[in-house]
Amino acid sequence: MFAGAEALATLPGAATLADLVRALDARYPQTFHLVGNHRARVIGDTATTETYCLAHHLHAAADGTPTDLRMLVHYADATRRGPDGVWRFHRRVITAKWQSPHPVDASVLDAAGRPPEQSDQQIHVQER
Repeated sequence: MFAGAEALATLPGAATLADLVRALDARYPQTFHLVGNHRARVIGDTATTETYCLAHHLHAAADGTPTDLRMLVHYADATRRGPDGVWRFHRRVITAKWQSPHPVDASVLDAAGRPPEQSDQQIHVQER
């Protein structure tokens, strides 16, 4: 569905997606992903889909500076509908179209590059 930059990763099967999430969680203490432009082509019980993502990865740079690694990511997926009617990933190709590190002026990261248990920047909403 998409021609362009080389794939960062090709993940065969849904189980490998969990491994990727764990690896990213270990590397980046805080992330934010804005996902959009969903497209799907469904033929029977199979589908090919593509999605774009603007991702932010907060981490401590080598010198300790809080840094946001911004990425434009393209996901190309093959999915299958199972006998239970649930759609599942069969294959995912992840391509970073661009990435750019940016120092962060204010951060929830502590001196070790980890988010604290409770941040002063949290907002609590209580229903009355």
